Amino acid sequence: MPSWRIHKILAKLCKIPEETIDWANEFVDKNPVAHDVGRVIVDGQWIPEILLHLAELVYENYGRDALKAVLHHHIIDYARTLLEGGKYGYMIKHRTARERVRAISEVLGFVNKVFENIENIPCCHSEIAKILTEVARELRPCTLEGVKILASCTGPWGKEFSERLVEEEVNRRIGSHPQNLNLQLLPSASP
Repeated sequence: MPSWRIHKILAKLCKIPEETIDWANEFVDKNPVAHDVGRVIVDGQWIPEILLHLAELVYENYGRDALKAVLHHHIIDYARTLLEGGKYGYMIKHRTARERVRAISEVLGFVNKVFENIENIPCCHSEIAKILTEVARELRPCTLEGVKILASCTGPWGKEFSERLVEEEVNRRIGSHPQNLNLQLLPSASP
């Protein structure tokens, strides 16, 4: 999982307040009720309905920004796991530039599919399903942009160097779009 500092840096792209992402980092990583919830993977896909209980708990007790921060945290953790582990991590760290690009593209496809699955939870489940769907739609473009940055800064170098690279790239992108990042969605991709 990425450091809390990485979570905080990437949350800037989604305009999540620092104090909210700080709270979410601690809530998710130190709370057994919240840690890894929703990251149940069946046939290569998350089962998003599992997020509904956590979403309701967070939304009712802490509000929409907290729900946004918790979902962002979970998705960045998932992306980092894919980027650093298994075949994708190996391809990114040890293969040709072409294979690296392919691996990053496939990871982005997986993350995009997670958002699609969340956005397609039948809203008849509850009001929280509607809210979670809205939050996912809002988070998708900026979180995918964060995953691209994370991927471009993943490599065999040390943690501090990677964190500095991520922070410099986020600040560069925010600086080039200070009011609105105007990020575009990726086309749907099957991994």
